[in-house]
Amino acid sequence: MTEKLVHEVQALHRRLDSVISNKSRLVQKLIRSLHIRIPSLPPAHIQLQAALDSPSTTREEATSIYIDPIPTLSLSDSFTIHSNQNTRPVSISCERAATLFRAFEAKFCPYLPVLPTSFFQKQLHDIHLESNLLFWVMMVTSLLTEGTLQEYADLAIHVQNLVVVDCWFNTPRSLYSLVALLILTTWPLPDNRSLKIQDRISVKYISLMKSLALQFGLHKLTFIDEFSRKTNMELDNKAEVNNAFRERIYKYVNINSNYWLVYLGLSTSNYNGFHQDFIVNRAANIDIYKQAEFSEQDNFINSLLKVSLVQLKMNETMSDSVDGEKQTSKLIHLNMFEQIMDGYRSESSPLMKNELISLSLEFSRLQLYIYYLSKGDISVNGYRAVVYKTLSCCKSILDLFEKQFGGHENFFLIPIHYRFSIDLVSLTLLQIHSSPLLVSVDHYKQVKAEFLRSYKIITSDSKAEWMSLNQNFLAILRKFDACDKAKVLAFKSKTNSFFIIDKMSGYLVSSLHYELLWQVFQAEKMDESGEDIDINWGLFGLNPENKHHKDVMDYVVTSAPLLASF
Repeated sequence: MTEKLVHEVQALHRRLDSVISNKSRLVQKLIRSLHIRIPSLPPAHIQLQAALDSPSTTREEATSIYIDPIPTLSLSDSFTIHSNQNTRPVSISCERAATLFRAFEAKFCPYLPVLPTSFFQKQLHDIHLESNLLFWVMMVTSLLTEGTLQEYADLAIHVQNLVVVDCWFNTPRSLYSLVALLILTTWPLPDNRSLKIQDRISVKYISLMKSLALQFGLHKLTFIDEFSRKTNMELDNKAEVNNAFRERIYKYVNINSNYWLVYLGLSTSNYNGFHQDFIVNRAANIDIYKQAEFSEQDNFINSLLKVSLVQLKMNETMSDSVDGEKQTSKLIHLNMFEQIMDGYRSESSPLMKNELISLSLEFSRLQLYIYYLSKGDISVNGYRAVVYKTLSCCKSILDLFEKQFGGHENFFLIPIHYRFSIDLVSLTLLQIHSSPLLVSVDHYKQVKAEFLRSYKIITSDSKAEWMSLNQNFLAILRKFDACDKAKVLAFKSKTNSFFIIDKMSGYLVSSLHYELLWQVFQAEKMDESGEDIDINWGLFGLNPENKHHKDVMDYVVTSAPLLASF
């Protein structure tokens, strides 16, 4: 059996070498056909957009950017990167690089422990020589806390291009390339190139990570030498340390992939590759019950992996069950996953007792409630009970987040595993505040306070300049907050729907952005047509003759935008 596997892997290597050679010839042919002068040093240029853009990108967006296949320089007293020829090179002194390197070790590595202690004892020039991509990824990430927005933005452009050189133009030959991609999907680079999900750079990095992990044989550590010929798979001089950190890297590839794809609504069996293999299955279903045998970091990783797998399964199951024709199946699955979540919150839970794990679980519960809030076979009173459960979950997320990250100077310092939860909380609270489903005006004021709490976290008051990195998301919040809620409710009355999530039926976690925009569109459309605003308050369980109900009705349609003072 082993000999057969070795033979198949060798055949695969030969095919890959052939593909790489063909790719190189095609690139050279393309350059010649475009009449681009090829300098002797450095060799050739490639088009960045061909690697980053999807086929749907328009001609205006697809401006060719030529990048240098040897885009970095290491001198005795400085380091320089010049991968984007349309942007001035970025140079940093060795002293500044050392400061950024130590900042990365102290402030970022605790959330992504995939590099051994011995790595941080190396000389910076040696690290740059082993992987210039990992070196510059650490530099740009550390600028989130040690630099200015302009410094970060300038370097981020070059790092994006460097990924193309290291991982697409060249064949990655080092495990450090995979570590760099993990960092870039935990603290993603700014990406306002396109509103389309499929054009997000992080999505491309996720796909690349999964591919490299399989190519390097991280899923088959017993036979890793057969997969990793010509590839540097060493992280440490000790074999046991190497094996432990390779497993960590592979687990985080799955964790980051699951979090991103679920949040973006792209979590499907085909897109995400395979489900549970031996390493993932053992960590999430066996090792998780043997915490005494593992370090605190490994127990944390196994628990976070388990939470991400629950999210993955829940998203795929519920996405197939939200259609009106499958309401019975939807309710069964909702109840099942709610019981699973309750089990993981109990004292007998196999998950590590850790506040970040608790935050991740509450985020998973909020995802579940988003599915509850979509159209379904439920009474308005039953639906109102779900709304209050959702509010309680949002408050728990904010409490846990502030306890763990309170006083943070920059929202983008937070790993995406926890940032995503605040984004979803703000979208959810804004929707609830605009719906006449709460029982008193005081409850609306509480929701307003919680929303502003989430908004202040996102906007990081002390680092306001950084908010340009999140401009698309903030624009959605402000647009919906400013629209006429009476027109939104009138449209819901026309369609006989009291549901907070009315339009979107698939990938609901990601679709909440589009739900808000859809309601804004309908309100503006009604305004342009001059239609009368006719709200059926009875649809929401309200009676205009009841004073408490009347107070709620007046508050929802006349209250000022929540962000009026911002």
